[in-house]
Amino acid sequence: FRHLRVPFSETFSFLMSESDEEWDPKVSEGDNSEGSENGDASDAPDLFKWLSKEVRELVPGRVPVLATPPTALEFSRDFVSTNRPCVIRGAFDHWPARSRWSLDYLSAVLGDTQISVNVTPTGLGDALCVTTGWEVKYAGQANGKTPNQVKHVGDAEKLAVPREGFAVPREGFAVPREVFAVPEERRMRFREFAKMLRNAWVFANAPIPCAASTPEIPYVSHQNDSFTNEFSEKLGVDLGGNDGLDGLGGLRFANDAFGHTPDAVNFWVGAEHATTSFHRDHYENVYCVLSGSKTFTLLPPCDAWRMKPRKAPRARFEYRADASTTADGTTADGTTADGTVTKASIAIDAPVTEISWPSATPESLAQDGGPPPIVVTVRAGETLYLPAMWFHHVSQARCPDTKEPAMAVNFWHDMTFDDRFAAAKFLEQAHARWGGSDS
Repeated sequence: FRHLRVPFSETFSFLMSESDEEWDPKVSEGDNSEGSENGDASDAPDLFKWLSKEVRELVPGRVPVLATPPTALEFSRDFVSTNRPCVIRGAFDHWPARSRWSLDYLSAVLGDTQISVNVTPTGLGDALCVTTGWEVKYAGQANGKTPNQVKHVGDAEKLAVPREGFAVPREGFAVPREVFAVPEERRMRFREFAKMLRNAWVFANAPIPCAASTPEIPYVSHQNDSFTNEFSEKLGVDLGGNDGLDGLGGLRFANDAFGHTPDAVNFWVGAEHATTSFHRDHYENVYCVLSGSKTFTLLPPCDAWRMKPRKAPRARFEYRADASTTADGTTADGTTADGTVTKASIAIDAPVTEISWPSATPESLAQDGGPPPIVVTVRAGETLYLPAMWFHHVSQARCPDTKEPAMAVNFWHDMTFDDRFAAAKFLEQAHARWGGSDS
């Protein structure tokens, strides 16, 4: 298929902004080929690594940037049908939100509107978490005041760790080394979230703490059509414009290419420490950044073997008022106790439910023998098309000039479940069963 590489690149050449570095299809950013062809599959000691490298020779090593929105035909032909991500400029310049949205504006418009906020002490929700150093309990135990909270596996090797389906463990069960931790979900007024977000910025340049002094890092990241359900009544008008679509209608070229309007519209607002671990979605993702920036670390579906999933009990971060204050009204770490001081713990679901989740990080990918990931930073005014089934890790940053938090709206279009879906699932299960050369 290598004869397809040059025509594929020519497809983008006239779309590139003059300010972008010219994209050379023969040079893949961070190419891992070590100066030689990938070779024939029959000679490969590890077919999974061979496939990943072969795909990199066919897929651009960087994400193309389109200076103007494509037509539905161009978008469908050059990206959707070829399963390639791209960044598009100017796709939503007509939205009033482009000039209006700031934390102050949203606070004024939304005010006392109740919203869903995910809160974590580390900024990392829906991810594997090592339990060492944390107060751990099982759901149903009062404040973790049982021997289970201190009996970590490393300290009590003879104690059994509860497995799938176990009810609230009896005394004598150990705490697992690792859990799949989800955020604490809170309902609050938007103005309370804005205040909480500003307080969280103090931790942005500090090391991620453990349980000893637990910050509250908030992230508006509730999915399942969150913009439609919680924000559209007051903010929907800010996403309208001269294309005839309202705030829930999506982008016209994408709608025409996919053949339908979005199945869900989600809203994202967060600070630097709020990150998203590697995962994939069964949706075609059209992701519009309105403030700050988002950095996506991407891997194509064939790289499922690099995710290194591990099973762990599902758990949740929980906060409670910290009563361990001194006579002068401060906590042990010196924080003023004004009634809002909290401490986080980890509560494991009971009955125990095991979740399989990627353990890979952007750093671990440099050690697994596969090609470098594709990294793209999407800035305010830009739209990322992220094809369904692509693995992605997401970090974010405030606007360097205005210091506004990262804000984004994304449209989920249901994917077409075709042979690509079946092939991705096959590769994932094939590696789980038979592994590669390093398994």
